[in-house]
Amino acid sequence: MHVRSGSRFLSAFFALAIATSAAALTPAEYGVARQRADAQYKLEREKCKALSGNARDVCVKDAKAVRDSAQADAYAAFKGTP
Repeated sequence: MHVRSGSRFLSAFFALAIATSAAALTPAEYGVARQRADAQYKLEREKCKALSGNARDVCVKDAKAVRDSAQADAYAAFKGTP
């Protein structure tokens, strides 16, 4: 499952990028982070179209999980919570 490992890498990258910022995100930065998460989700969903059956279901759920995690990390950074 190459798609899953790539998704996890991107999720870790976004989490690290957000966590390393010294201050809370501005509203504009928060919006950009959410847009990045949505854009990455759309790319991952496109990759899932090549699959079928259970593999496709797993791919879609993984893409959603990565998006949700990136959005939660952005929200936490926006609110200034650890």
